[in-house]
Amino acid sequence: MRVSHETIYRSLFIQARGALKRELISHLRSRRMMRRGKTATTTGQPRGQIVDAVSIRERPAEVEDRAVPGHWEGDLLSGSKNSHIATLVERRSRFVMLVKVKGKDTASVVSALVRKVKTLPGELISSITWDRGTELAQHKRFTVATDVKVWRARRERSKPAGNRLGDAHLLTQIRAIHARTQRAYGSPRIFDELKGSGYSVSKARVERLMHHHGIRANHKRRFKATTDSRHTLPVAPNVLNRQFTPEAPNTSWVADITYIDTAEGWLYLAVVIDLYDRAVVGWSIKPRMTADIVIDALTMAWFRRRPAQGLVHHSDRGSQYASHAFQAKLKQWGMVCSMSRKANCWDNAV
Repeated sequence: MRVSHETIYRSLFIQARGALKRELISHLRSRRMMRRGKTATTTGQPRGQIVDAVSIRERPAEVEDRAVPGHWEGDLLSGSKNSHIATLVERRSRFVMLVKVKGKDTASVVSALVRKVKTLPGELISSITWDRGTELAQHKRFTVATDVKVWRARRERSKPAGNRLGDAHLLTQIRAIHARTQRAYGSPRIFDELKGSGYSVSKARVERLMHHHGIRANHKRRFKATTDSRHTLPVAPNVLNRQFTPEAPNTSWVADITYIDTAEGWLYLAVVIDLYDRAVVGWSIKPRMTADIVIDALTMAWFRRRPAQGLVHHSDRGSQYASHAFQAKLKQWGMVCSMSRKANCWDNAV
């Protein structure tokens, strides 16, 4: 079955949001001339190129954006017995108005459109996009009478170009997908979404628009293991035993290592906290997670507080804290080593 452009336009415009799916393109009557009645005539119709027509390629961004109200699309539908109806569709709300016209000549169409548009408040209509049909050849007269700008679609190709979007339309679709996925999609998956919806786009074009407008995917923070308890180094017992409320400062310290994902790579932060007032007494940051990072943090803490011997230093079973160099520092300053039980990360949580 072959159906006309007009039938698909009237039945599927709202559902398809003004863009025909690829599977519907094959049903368009693209290789048949428009049928004319026996008494139809083109006498008096203007021929050739429309004078001073402004192409839709020159439309500003706010007109291209379907989220901005006040911009309409128009077309002329021809029926039996030489009857004609002009359609006006508001791009944002999809509101449709039908305008009965006496004939398809430009004088009749423009006069009918002027009368209809003048019934609308000025803020509700600021531009109309029309095809290359000669029924709106007097677009200048229409603009002067209504102060509504007319944009003319480019000449149709011999074959349907598919569901191809301009840059402004494509950018709107990209932003919609990006927002719908909570900014989790980058250009590859947004490209797949667009192709799956039937849009004729290239991956390079999607990447270019996203890069130019600063649209990037927010990747989930990657997990980075900071504790390696699979070693043969000596492990201290859990002396602290979750006693997180000491009665005096510099009696119980806890230590741990975390990571920071920067634009230049991973950075590791080792901290030492006094359980009495939850103050950070020592810290160190390095690009590698070796024993030096925890030794430097402990050294800073000791020089800042100089605690008496017998202070309990509690940490996990990581190889950095179990290393011979770190254990030597604890013995040098008379600190008691305490380590969490295996698979009990909350033992040293504060």
